[in-house]
Amino acid sequence: FASVSGGKDSSAMALHFIEKGYSFTPFFIDVGWEESQTYEYVRDVLPKHIGPIKWLVPKIKLKPEDDEIAKQFEKRIGYHSAMIRLILKKSAFPGKMRRFCTQVLKAELVRDFYLDHPGPKEPINAVGIRHEESSRRAKMPEWEFSETYDCRIWRPLVDWTRKDVIAIHTR
Repeated sequence: FASVSGGKDSSAMALHFIEKGYSFTPFFIDVGWEESQTYEYVRDVLPKHIGPIKWLVPKIKLKPEDDEIAKQFEKRIGYHSAMIRLILKKSAFPGKMRRFCTQVLKAELVRDFYLDHPGPKEPINAVGIRHEESSRRAKMPEWEFSETYDCRIWRPLVDWTRKDVIAIHTR
């Protein structure tokens, strides 16, 4: 499985897999918090180069009064937003001290997706993370087991440079 966000690195990773002839299932987690250009790229442009992308949408159950508030916000932005719903549910925005969005909006959804799409082998979640992006990411290993996702995480681009990413997009 390849997690594609619509960013340059995850897209480069998927393009790299195509160049190498790897068999993979790309997926996008729509948390309802992206720029419209990101949605257009993942929906209309990237599939032309890597094939169909599974679109995963987190479901957040709300009390009826909060659901009405969410619907009003969603009407203004023009699409469903799990992030808006999660903010209403938690009565707070996520941040450095309150890191709840990844677990609620992504980890559980991805774990369930893997369970619903069993393959002949254990799932591997490939992510487009590069060491040069930040000091925190520089410490991440290429391979590790994630208790959160209940699978191995592979970061095939850890040693890639920004030039490498641009080059594969150019090709």
